[in-house]
Formats: sequence, structure tokens, C-alpha cells
Amino acid sequence: RFSKMTDSRDCLHIRPALPNDMPAVLEIYNEEVLNSTSTYQYATRTLSDQLNLLQEKNREGHAFLLAHNG
Repeated sequence: RFSKMTDSRDCLHIRPALPNDMPAVLEIYNEEVLNSTSTYQYATRTLSDQLNLLQEKNREGHAFLLAHNG
């Protein structure tokens, strides 16, 4: 059963990722690499790796999206 959201801060917003988002994305991603099976990667990424990935996705026309509250 779903409850009705009455406050816009309860909503999930999706937007294109920006370079200044990459430290937070990297922190989440590396945590998953080290402590879960949600990715098939075994090595953590550096900030440089993550920024290069964002640039590559943008250059190739692929979306790199993130979600946030409020």
C-alpha cells in the first residue's frame, strides 16, 4: 500500500550527473565494489576514473543520471 506524498521534499528527483557530483557517486560506487555483489567490478575507482567515465558517457550520448530527494 502506497501513502500519498504531500511534501515536494518527499519526491525523488532525477537529473543528469555533473562533474561535481562524482565524489559522492564514487563514494557510493566504491562502497558497493568492496562490500556487495551489485557490481562485477573488483577494483575501486579513483576520482579521475569516475570523471573520465562521466565524460565518456556524455561524449557517446549515454545518460549518466542520479536521483536525489528534495
